[in-house]
Order: sequence, then C-alpha cells, then structure tokens
Amino acid sequence: IWDAAQLSQLFAELLTNAIKFRGEAPLVVRLTAQRVEPNMADSRAMWLVRFADNGRGIAPQHLARVFQMFQPCCSDVPGVGAGLAVAQRIAQRHGGTIWAESDAGRGTSMCFTLPAV
Repeated sequence: IWDAAQLSQLFAELLTNAIKFRGEAPLVVRLTAQRVEPNMADSRAMWLVRFADNGRGIAPQHLARVFQMFQPCCSDVPGVGAGLAVAQRIAQRHGGTIWAESDAGRGTSMCFTLPAV
C-alpha cells in the first residue's frame, strides 16, 4: 500500500529541484505515468512515473551522485544535497526505484517506478 504523505514528499522534492535548477526559460514541468505489465524478469506490474523539466539539466559526471545524501552537485544553488536522497528512499520503501535521465542544458527527467496496487 502506498503512503500518501511520503509520495507527496517525493513529488515535492522533485518539484523543488525543478524550481531550483530551472534554466533561463520559464519553467515547464511535465508529469506522465504509465502502467508497465509484468515480464519474465519481474512478476509485478509497475507504474513508471516520469517527472520532466526544461531546466539546466545534470552534467553526466554528476548523474551517479545526485541520489547520495549531502552531495550537492552545484555550488551556485542553495541546499545541502538531501532532496533526491530522500526521494530515493521513499521510492525504495514503496518497492520501486528512481533514476535521472538528463542532458546538460536541456532539462532532466526524474523517473521512478512503484508497484501497481
């Protein structure tokens, strides 16, 4: 069963990052979700949620560490580097995973899965 308060916090962390790391253009955020049916490797149906923005993006060398606690990737943006680590823990507590897809200067998609209930 999903914990609504924790999932609200996960979305709040993603939105906060989108705002903090926005680019010069007005911020655009797109949220999509699709049900992924089970396959041979996984016996559970999952929801794949994609939270995409048009912000600054994440440089390739920082993608691996953005989910590590207290590892901010940019010194010019306030924060301690905890938001995505919290989001990761929430996704994991719900039986899912989270990852980032990004092109520096072109925006970021934060993707996560949750078991379909």
